[in-house]
Amino acid sequence: MGSPQKIKFGKYMYDLSFFKGISHCTRQEKELFVKKLREKLDTVVRNETEYFLDFDAMAGLKKNLVYSLNIDEVHNHHLLYVHKFFVIFLTCLQDGTQTLVFAESNCQSKSQQLTNSESMATALGRVLRAVRFDARSNLVAIVGDRARLNLKSLDDLSYTFNFAMPPVVFDPTHLIGSFSQQHDMSCCESVTQLMTTNFMKETFSEQVSMIIGQCHCKDTENLCIFWELCAAVQSVLKMVMRHQEQCILMNLKNNNLEIYCKALMKQLPILDMDFCDEGAGLLFLLANDVVANLNKP
Repeated sequence: MGSPQKIKFGKYMYDLSFFKGISHCTRQEKELFVKKLREKLDTVVRNETEYFLDFDAMAGLKKNLVYSLNIDEVHNHHLLYVHKFFVIFLTCLQDGTQTLVFAESNCQSKSQQLTNSESMATALGRVLRAVRFDARSNLVAIVGDRARLNLKSLDDLSYTFNFAMPPVVFDPTHLIGSFSQQHDMSCCESVTQLMTTNFMKETFSEQVSMIIGQCHCKDTENLCIFWELCAAVQSVLKMVMRHQEQCILMNLKNNNLEIYCKALMKQLPILDMDFCDEGAGLLFLLANDVVANLNKP
């Protein structure tokens, strides 16, 4: 029996040759692809939801590790319509490994509107509620792009929980890029120092204060943004130090997530608008995530 060429999920039929690179895979690799694809898409089809949520990953946080949730948006097509994915990745801050834990597909005619605050809060609420009670302190931050997502709107989300929501952190790499464009080298260096310092349990507050004091930026607006980042990092470190004696926050960023999203936009085809509206665009997102991780254990 030959390796499968087509695969059906619910009412959707997939031609495996549609995915770039699949023709170069061995029979075993194709079978592995189908297995992993079924595992991911079964959650969407079985629950008849219009979003994907990896309950197992969120319930499986390890007590000796600390994590962040990294959020971003992907726009697949910008001409006749905008097919938009809102994605959330779980990142282990010790080793930087990332897992796609939430994805939602949305298709809007002649619009490039970003995910609104209500839908973003709803998505994060679903993900946060999937964390086990005894592992909530291991989830120490939510990282997002300040320039694109209305992160301040998430403040109200905390009132809907009976537990503390992780601190929201502006993506440091975006801030460095923004400060560089303004030729604000003092803020650039200070943010870099914040991300590369080995913070110690007994002295992290003093270390953050020292970094703040060494920033000689004269731009009041940039300085306020930097101080907001420092305050968020201070809150993150307070949570991290419950689990370990020292910490470098080099993985508290969205770099790898954005690399994935840019690659995804190149891989995905232009999808029919009705196809996107029905939620099939989300299935394509997950399918491509499987392709990208085909040879990983």
